[in-house]
Amino acid sequence: MAAVPDLHESFWIAIAAAAPIIGLASTVTADQLVRRNERVIEQAIRDHKELPDAQTGPFIIASCNILLQAGLLGLALYCLGNHYDSGPWRVIGLAAAVGGVLLVFLPTMWGLLSSFAVVTAGPEAGAPDSPG
Repeated sequence: MAAVPDLHESFWIAIAAAAPIIGLASTVTADQLVRRNERVIEQAIRDHKELPDAQTGPFIIASCNILLQAGLLGLALYCLGNHYDSGPWRVIGLAAAVGGVLLVFLPTMWGLLSSFAVVTAGPEAGAPDSPG
């Protein structure tokens, strides 16, 4: 009879505990984004100005993160309930949890990130050639 590999139970418990908290943070972020867009639209109507372009990107990111964390919670509970543990699923679980934390902050930083333009200088712009 083949030996059952050790279940990384504490890992999956930590993932199962973190996923709802990360999902809740994304829910709060999505709610704030909707409220901010409502205020912008109301102000434009009051001032009789043209409506600004919709900022749906940050809302979509927050919504996708909520779905990602729900799936991660399901995966963690499945692995705990069935004593199923494999390397690829642990990597996916860790990546989804860490990525989810980063995705919580991305919508709030959207305006700042979209205002930056990255300019790179090539050799034709006077950049020194690399030795080689």
